[in-house]
Amino acid sequence: MRIRVVPLAAIAVAASAPAWAQTAPASDVVDTIVVTGSRIARPELERLQPTVVVSSDDIENRGAPNVIEVLNDIPAFGPPASSSAGTQPSAFGVAQSFADFFSLGSQRTLTLVNGRRFVSSNTASIFGPADAGQQVDLNAIPTQLIDRVEVIAVGGAPVYGSDAIAGTVNIILKRDYEGADVDASFGQSARGDADNYRLRALAGTNFADGRGNVTMSAEYARSEGLMYMDRSRTARGLYYTTPEDPDSPYVNELIEQRRVDVVTAGGLPLIDDSLAQFAGILDATGNTLQFGPGGALVPYNFGTGTGNLVNKSAGDGFNVTAVSTLLAPTERANFTALGNFQITDRVRAFGEAWYSTTSGKKFADQPVYNSLLFGPGGSPEGNLIVSTDNPFLSAESRALIRDNLLAAGADPSFFYLARANSDLQSGLARSESNVYRVVAGLEGAFDIGERSFQWEIAGNYGNSETTSREPMVVQQNFENAMDAVIDAATGQIVCRGTLNGTLESAPIRTRSDSCAPLNLFGVGSPSQAARDYITTLAMQTSTVTQRVVTADISGEIVDLPGGAVQAVVGVENRRETSRFDPDRFFREAWGRLVPIDGLSGEFETDEAFTELLIPIVGEHQNIPFVNALQVEGAARYVDHSVAGGDLTWTAGARFAPIPDIQFRGNKTLAIRSPAITEAFVPTSSAFDTADDPCDSRFIDAGPNPATRAANCAAAGITQPFQSNIVDASAQVSVSGNPDLLNEEADSRTWGVVLRPRWVPSLSLAVDWIEIDLTNAIVALNAVGVMNACYDSEAGIGATALCDNIDRDASGQVTFVRTGYANAGSKRFKAITAQLNYGVGLGRFGRLDTSLNFYNLRNLTTRVGLGDLDRQAGEVGTSRDQGSLTLNYSVKDLSLSLQTQYMGPARWDVDEQIDTRNFAEIGEWWLFNLSAGYRLNENITTRVFVDNVFDREAPFPVPAAGGTVAYYDGIFGRSYAMSVNYTF
Repeated sequence: MRIRVVPLAAIAVAASAPAWAQTAPASDVVDTIVVTGSRIARPELERLQPTVVVSSDDIENRGAPNVIEVLNDIPAFGPPASSSAGTQPSAFGVAQSFADFFSLGSQRTLTLVNGRRFVSSNTASIFGPADAGQQVDLNAIPTQLIDRVEVIAVGGAPVYGSDAIAGTVNIILKRDYEGADVDASFGQSARGDADNYRLRALAGTNFADGRGNVTMSAEYARSEGLMYMDRSRTARGLYYTTPEDPDSPYVNELIEQRRVDVVTAGGLPLIDDSLAQFAGILDATGNTLQFGPGGALVPYNFGTGTGNLVNKSAGDGFNVTAVSTLLAPTERANFTALGNFQITDRVRAFGEAWYSTTSGKKFADQPVYNSLLFGPGGSPEGNLIVSTDNPFLSAESRALIRDNLLAAGADPSFFYLARANSDLQSGLARSESNVYRVVAGLEGAFDIGERSFQWEIAGNYGNSETTSREPMVVQQNFENAMDAVIDAATGQIVCRGTLNGTLESAPIRTRSDSCAPLNLFGVGSPSQAARDYITTLAMQTSTVTQRVVTADISGEIVDLPGGAVQAVVGVENRRETSRFDPDRFFREAWGRLVPIDGLSGEFETDEAFTELLIPIVGEHQNIPFVNALQVEGAARYVDHSVAGGDLTWTAGARFAPIPDIQFRGNKTLAIRSPAITEAFVPTSSAFDTADDPCDSRFIDAGPNPATRAANCAAAGITQPFQSNIVDASAQVSVSGNPDLLNEEADSRTWGVVLRPRWVPSLSLAVDWIEIDLTNAIVALNAVGVMNACYDSEAGIGATALCDNIDRDASGQVTFVRTGYANAGSKRFKAITAQLNYGVGLGRFGRLDTSLNFYNLRNLTTRVGLGDLDRQAGEVGTSRDQGSLTLNYSVKDLSLSLQTQYMGPARWDVDEQIDTRNFAEIGEWWLFNLSAGYRLNENITTRVFVDNVFDREAPFPVPAAGGTVAYYDGIFGRSYAMSVNYTF
């Protein structure tokens, strides 16, 4: 691909590997534009902060199906908080895609379109797909309409307001497009699955003698999905658990084919309210029995033992891997219209109209369980209590169970049953998001004396509605159907309540109003009639609206020897609303879940901003060793109806002693206002798991293991201790906080840009980026509360968060109070570097090279006075990451080879060396190849091969994470082809 020429300078932008801006030699083209991170028009390369620029050519040559794929190729982006890849974090927004710059949380990356905010699609619930915030679903952006994507580090907050703590992603659309462009593509994995299709059309025309333009875009895309069992690596069921050998040198050892041996899909009969290891039904030879196909009792294989009561290797226990979604199938359609009209020579009207619909599907997830681990026998999630007279029991099974009960001295009229009810509630879920958005405005210019000023007034309204549906078990109907008897009159098995007239079904609409008896003995034994009676299609709807009105004036206000001083002043009013509407099933907890309450909230901001650019020394002055010196700053005051008033600002300078070298630096104070979910979510109950710091597997971890051990001992916990909350969820409460304050981030960048005149097309930019985030809004989940308590140097008696943890007499966690608070802090330090070089090869074409490097020096998180969680060097946040792209073109042929690199990483850098037998993973390389050929003036075809050498993810991913970070290595080699027709 050729170097893309932009105003005043050129950037060597490699296909599929974006370049850090300000890194290319100047050209003779003179023009100015408004760049991301500023409202002052200037040459595109005159930026104060490090900036990534991705052109439309990059997107097309990479074959990226959506914007998130483009951003994932940039080393500085962490694994997205939500995407179609990996196990779906929530049914409330399946396959939504949110960007996460610098791995500081997707809620701290601001996404704009044409420099304006875009309505969020994040569900306003603690059960949503990502952390609470105003994240934009990148599925809603049509790729064919994109002119370029600019990503600016840290400095966008004073220009755009809240949320730009890590950075700003600005998606800039094509303007004044003329002509028509239609393309189609098809892709498939090398294993013949995961098909994906895409159709796109773009058309634009000028009218009224060129005074107006209308551009329209339509895009349809569909991709099929995958399960964990569809790939060899994920199908292995790799998992860390307590070793069986008590003398093992490791706290956790890797196993394969993980099984949860306390439940099966067919059911484990028990003589009392216990686990199968201690209370199983035995045959004459002492084998523990399970209900197999057809409901017969057959021997149960516990698998290879471990030191954990729940997890085993292989055997007949429940296979969580088999119900894990690897790639969510998605379908989306986008329709966009852009228009502008020159009303007069100095006034222009513009507008945008958007509609996007995206649907995603989660194949499966963990089912509803019945086991002692989740509650006492007879409770909704505890072991089921089943009559030995149940008519679905065979005579042989009934006799064997009664014999076991009598031998144990138990009541022979009933037994207990542990079961993973995957044939009743499989985790299947679907969600659909519909986004509507309109933009309208006027822009123009006016003169005061000899000076010209520009102005703009724009209004922006967006509405996003996400509806999710999933089949769920209605507990009351479940109990009705499980109580089965034989109707003496007909000899048929019926529900007891139907027979004696005492049936009281839940006031929830299910697929059938007629109670059908439920057979739970054996895999797939429940009848369709029973499933129809006990399951409902539970639904929730999340609605987000956004209204923004902005007005600003910019221009040159005074002349200095170095050039004209430029300034911007403006005001903005923004109103955001969120509403979360779960149906009656969720609100009244007619299933196995705790009640999920609705939410409704809003906030409004009044904001005023200004920006100043002062050229102290200009190139035209010819001052020795001061080729250029420029100072600039911006400030914005935000009056937030919830968080109150706050000031965000940035100030910095660019200095070039000679034209070949430039130094730049800035300091920024950025803010993030609390999201509606964080401020207004009502108190509700939930269930959570946590790595209990007092558990023997984690007692030696944390920033100060001695402090952790002392605090746990002070809480009355003696070692060795294994906490149930590690492997089985405990009840927690979650609540919002309307008294939240703005997050604040003190950020700094320093950099140098080299563009030697004697080496055309060579550029090098190196920048240091540092962010200190305080007052971070955190959802104090169970592990956060527990770490903050037991890792506190103040001791458990002086740490308020310790009062949020309830334990029983044996030390087991029974309840944790959680919620939102300004209780977190984060520190981030990194080095970014970009080297670009292009060389002409005469009649042999041209070769362009781009090397992008990211070195993460520090990424830490702390909750309160608790554990300092170091993340730099962990899986997904390797210290060293990079990409190298070689683009070669000759005549009508173009080739692009991209290499991506991720350095070695540990599962947890805070763990002791003996915590796991495989504590780290090795470095990883990925190679992607594309080729394009222009058949004639109208038709271009492209071929794409991702993961050319079919490189697997580093072992043992995904044993403890990394599914999204190393998804390409799990997915394997894939092919795609596109045909483009332009006329």
